This record gives sequence, C-alpha cells and structure tokens, in this order.
Amino acid sequence: MQPTLIIWGEYDQVFPVALAHRLKSHIGDNAELVIIKNVGHALNAERPKQLYKHMKSFLVDTRVPTKAVHQSNGSKRD
Repeated sequence: MQPTLIIWGEYDQVFPVALAHRLKSHIGDNAELVIIKNVGHALNAERPKQLYKHMKSFLVDTRVPTKAVHQSNGSKRD
C-alpha cells in the first residue's frame, strides 16, 4: 500500500475528527494522520500555510518503495 497523508481539522463539523481516526485505522501503518488545531472543514481557507507545510513535507520527505515505474500510458517499466 502506498503512503497516505490524512489532514483533518480539529473542529470539522462536516466530517467529525473521529472519522479521521477510523480512516487512519482502516488504511493502516502507511497512513499519516495530521490534525490541525482550531480549524474546521475548510483547511485550505482557514490555515493554508499549515496545510501547505504538511503537504510539502509529506511529498518531499516520503520515500515510496517502487518495484516498477508507472508511465502515463499505464504500462510498467522495471
């Protein structure tokens, strides 16, 4: 399974934070859960810099184990 970043607002009233923990549990050890404090559902509007910081860190620092490189046409190359 691929690494997965879950970012959630502490006070999300659309999807309560308990669902974030359930999602992380369902995905397993490959999931990283970040709960941003004092934020609701609109993370990108309420705390864009914090959201960006976590996304950038995940995308830059996460090493994905690869057995094959997937090309845009869907074929695999070893």
